[in-house]
Amino acid sequence: MKKNSFAIRLIAGIFVVAIALYAAVYALSSLMKTETKAIATQYSVKGTIDISGMVIRDEETLLTYHDSVYILTEDGKRVSRGGAVANIYESGEGLAGAVRLHELETKVSRLSQLSYSGAGSQGLDGEIKNAIFRLKSSAQRRRLTDIESLTVDLDALLLTASNGLEEAERSLAAAKREYDSLSQNSGAVYDVITAPYSGLFSRAVDGFEDVTPEKALQMKPSELEELISEKRDKNPLAFGKLVYGTKWYYAAPVSSEDCKKFSVGDSVNMIFGRYYSERIEMTVENISEPEGGKKVMLFSCDSSLADILAMRVQSAEIILSEDEGIRIPRVSARVDEGGETYVYVQTGVRIEKKKIEILHDIGDYYVVSSQELRPGDTVITGGKNLFEGKVIS
Repeated sequence: MKKNSFAIRLIAGIFVVAIALYAAVYALSSLMKTETKAIATQYSVKGTIDISGMVIRDEETLLTYHDSVYILTEDGKRVSRGGAVANIYESGEGLAGAVRLHELETKVSRLSQLSYSGAGSQGLDGEIKNAIFRLKSSAQRRRLTDIESLTVDLDALLLTASNGLEEAERSLAAAKREYDSLSQNSGAVYDVITAPYSGLFSRAVDGFEDVTPEKALQMKPSELEELISEKRDKNPLAFGKLVYGTKWYYAAPVSSEDCKKFSVGDSVNMIFGRYYSERIEMTVENISEPEGGKKVMLFSCDSSLADILAMRVQSAEIILSEDEGIRIPRVSARVDEGGETYVYVQTGVRIEKKKIEILHDIGDYYVVSSQELRPGDTVITGGKNLFEGKVIS
């Protein structure tokens, strides 16, 4: 019994010593690992001017006294002079029938494509993701006609993916029967609204359709700021508008100091927030006389008109410059005796010195260029007794 007790105490003692030894080794190792590190990353720095202004187009509001209006034209589509824009129905029932016929037509078309291709529940993930992306994009750009057709398209894809091709074919047959029946019994068209001139159609009416490019050329900064802050209601008789020509404009009050960077005729790249995140190349059309330290800058563009039909009061960025570089922690940059800037990088188990050139100071970080440093390199941000060739872990 005594021998067993002694053995147990001996084993316990060895165990305690082992733990203490392990803790000491771990603490010593931690003290020896004095280097701190970070990953160098690719980074883009833009020099911009943030402004807020108004999109201006040559446009005309389309009006009707009738309630049962079925719009035939999609948003962003060009209508020729005299072309049909909308049908007027004698009753709400006739309008509802026209709406349902359009839904069925889209559904029959999409289900027919899926049936013909033999697409079953497998392999539709990509198409469903694309349909959701297109629906989101149309919602952001407020393209109501596209949203209606894309919703029907997505329903057809989800039906096929969840229930299989046979169920989709049964749904197709039912849609065809309903379409044939409804087309024979739909309400009569009372009148047709046609386009007075050729132009792009849009449902986005906001009451600012009377603000023309000619008016913008005459505006003072205070007048434009008052217009931008103004709240208007659209004409209750309006169901859409036609936008003429191919050119559109953007007017914004800009500080006189920033205006010195531009001249009439200059080309500039601009980004228009969440509604149109792609860059748009625009031309400086006019710079007004100063008032209160500001001027009105009028920009013009002869592309992307169909994509900005729903824009009106909108913030924007004028891109002055853009540099691509590598972002590193500010504390990792060092200067040698010759005045050259460098960083220490871990390459394998050794420290390597790499020269850099600082492009931008962005607070706790630098954006640098380098022929030697690469995005993804591990830079040393701190440590004791650092030198090139030192072995670290």
